[in-house]
Parts: sequence; C-alpha cells; structure tokens
Amino acid sequence: MKLRFGFRIYLPVLILTLVALIACSQDGDETPAPQGLLPTQSPVEPARPLTGAERATIDEFASQQQSIGEEREQFYQEFDDWQANLTACHPGTAREALRDFAVSFGAITHSASDLPRTTSTMELADLLIDAANAEEAAFRQLRDRWQPGNISLLEAVEVKRAEAGRAQNEVADLSFQLQDEFEEGPTADEVEEMQEFSKTFDDIADAWDDFHDDYSTLVKKERRLEAEAGVAGYAQLIEQFSKIVSEIGELTPTDTSEELIETLQDASEIELEKLEYLAESLSEPPDSRSANTPVPTQVVTEGVPEASAGDPDASDGPQEIALSPAEELNAAIERSEAALEAVEKSIEEIVNDKSAENLEDLKGFGVQYRVFVHEWNQFYEGFSDWRATEGGCDRVEAGMRLTEFSRQAGGLARQVRDLPQSGFLLPVYTLMVEAAEREEGAFRTLASSWTPYAVDVFKAVDEERVASGQLRRQASIALEELRNRS
Repeated sequence: MKLRFGFRIYLPVLILTLVALIACSQDGDETPAPQGLLPTQSPVEPARPLTGAERATIDEFASQQQSIGEEREQFYQEFDDWQANLTACHPGTAREALRDFAVSFGAITHSASDLPRTTSTMELADLLIDAANAEEAAFRQLRDRWQPGNISLLEAVEVKRAEAGRAQNEVADLSFQLQDEFEEGPTADEVEEMQEFSKTFDDIADAWDDFHDDYSTLVKKERRLEAEAGVAGYAQLIEQFSKIVSEIGELTPTDTSEELIETLQDASEIELEKLEYLAESLSEPPDSRSANTPVPTQVVTEGVPEASAGDPDASDGPQEIALSPAEELNAAIERSEAALEAVEKSIEEIVNDKSAENLEDLKGFGVQYRVFVHEWNQFYEGFSDWRATEGGCDRVEAGMRLTEFSRQAGGLARQVRDLPQSGFLLPVYTLMVEAAEREEGAFRTLASSWTPYAVDVFKAVDEERVASGQLRRQASIALEELRNRS
C-alpha cells in the first residue's frame, strides 16, 4: 500500500519525464538563432538513442506485459462465466421465487375456504381460514417489499407460520373433544330405531289418552247409572286398558327403548291394578264395602304442616292419609300421564339428537383437514428448503470461489510488480502496477463483503476493472512510444 501511494504521488512527475525523453528523440539540427538576438524558446536537448541493452529490456518488459495480459484475459473470462452462472444468487431470482411462493400459498387459502362449515365444524374451519388468510397476507408483503439483507419480512412470515401451527393444534384438540361428545350421543342406528319406536308409542299413547277420556266420561255419569250399568262400564274399561297393557308387554326392547318400555309397563300395570281394584269395590253390596274392603293408605309428605315443638299429637314422620279406590286410580292415572310425558320427551331428545349427524360431519371434516394440512406442510417444506439453501445460492461454494478469484488477482498483481522498472520504464511500470493493485483490492473487497443477492459489490469490481483498463492503455501507449525511439 505504501508503494502504491508513492506511485500515485510521483506518477505526474514520471509522466512528464517520459514526455521529455520522447521529445529528446527529435532531430536536434535546428538553425541556431542569430548572434545578439534572444532566442524565442529554450532549445530542446535531443534524446539519447537507446542502447541495445535498453531495447532488450523494453522488449522483455513488453513480452512479460503481453503474457500477463493474456493471463488476465483468461482470468476475467473465468470470472465473467462464473458470475453469469450465479443466477441463483441474483436478487431477481429471489424475487421470482417469492412471487411463486405467494401464488402457491393462494391455493392453500383456497383449500381452507373449501373446508366443510357445518354446525359442528364451522368453528374449526374458521380457525384455519383466518390463519391461512393471515399467512397469505404476510407472503404478499414479502413478495412486494423484500430487499436483499432485510430479514424483517421473512421474520413476519415465520410469526404467522407459528400462529398457523397453533391454530392447527387447536383444531386437532377441539376435534377430539367434539368426537368424544358426539360419540356419547345416540348412533344413527339408535336414532332410526327410536323413530320406529316413536310410531308405536304414539299409537299406545293415543289409546291410553282415549282410555283416560272414557274413564272421565264414565265417572261423570256414574251417579246416574244403575249399579249394574256402572259395573259393566268399569268391566269394559278394564278390557280396553288390558289391551294397552298387553300391547306394551309385546314390545321388543332395544338398547335405546328398553328403559322406556319398562317405564310404560310399570305405569300401565299399576294403573290396571288400581282400575281392577276400583271395579271390584264397586261390585260389592253397598253395606259390605266399608266392612269387607280394606282401606288403602298412601304416604303423603307434601302439604302437611310441620309439627310444633312439644306437641304430643304431632307425628315424627310422614303422615298417612287413607285414599278411596277411586283416589288410588286417579293417583295412578297422574303417574301414568307423567310417565307418558317423560317417555315422549326422551323419544324426542333421541330422535332430534344430532350427535350422529354431527359425528359424520366431523369425520368428513377430518378427512379434508388431513389433506389440507398435508398440502400446507408440503408448501412449507418447499419454502423451508428455499430458505435453508438461500434459494439454491450456495454461500459456501460462492465464498470459496471468490476467495480463489481474489488470490488469482493478487497473483497477477505480484507478476506486474515483478516487471522491469528501469528509469525510462518507471512511468509505464507505475501505470501497470496501479492498474493491477486497483483490481487486486477490488477482488479482495468482493471476497470479504459478498453475500447472497448482493449486487453492489460486483458493481465496484466492474468500476475498478474499467479504470484499470484505462491505466493499462496509457501504459501501452507510452511503451509503444519508447520502442519507436531512434
């Protein structure tokens, strides 16, 4: 560097010296000025003719210069070819790749919008749709605003990618929860079975309601009937209701209807028992009913006031109130009606239960979800590979190659510095060394500062290459003028 600085200081002086030497080569037999008159200009001392040794030195210098120049041309040809093939490391290639990624991710967003959005899967689909839309927006910004060396947009994509991963995990967890919930409900077969049972139940319930209507009618006109007519009326009711009890007993239980059938059987049998008991009490002579018929009792726990403290007549437990056969039947009818309502409600809950339908929707969603996630993951495999390899730009290989070019440029500079530097060749030598060292410095800077997608460092080499070429052309002109001396 010190030598190079010295060359830059003395270069103008050396060039003037070279010009003077060339001027001295001109013919010196000019007509002398007349005596007594002042000369119009200083006389130019003629240049000394070159000796044979000096001409040999010049020829050797020119030969070495030509050899170095041919090696330099080969060097630049290799460098130009390598740079031309470094397309993977060019920012234009990166921008094209980012445009492709943005377009490809549009297909991911489209697939997300195609996920089933039923009652049971709407929340799951919306989580994925929102995550995909956010990622697509990040990729569009990366495509439109990316600059070499700026990683903020790439980091924004990674943030959205992490959020999408959490959304996928949340969807998976919710899917398992919903599946467990739906599997606890009735299956499609059970719903179908209950729908069939519902038809039979409706017939039984209608017949049961008709029986209750007939019983109410009989009770209303019972006082106006003769005893025999009343007994006959109750016998007819027993026959009517016995058919209902028999029909219930003939039902075939299933897993869904077994408990309901048992409820109907218990209620119907108790009601039939109370009906037969009432009919039996009415068939006895009036005088013997109270003496021969046991008085039934029912435990009553509601509507009885609590005993006061210290009241000897207060009972410690529920009060037993005697009920007549008719009251017994009426109580049984109330229980039967409550049982019918409970069974009807259970049937409606099962028939209207959407667990089986929701489970099928969830399974269908799961199939499309797995395909969608696979597509999403494939996209990220490609994007991650692109980032890991910097778009196919091999940083290590390129760095090694640039180091080699820097070494070659240094070798060329050493060869130039080894050229002959006799006094009359010093200006030419100085120009050649200046050109070589500028190129050497440019390639050394390129090797140490290059990064993928960087272009300015190559521009600096091109500028120094042009400037060095100009210096070499000046040196070639000066050398040619030296060789042409007499």
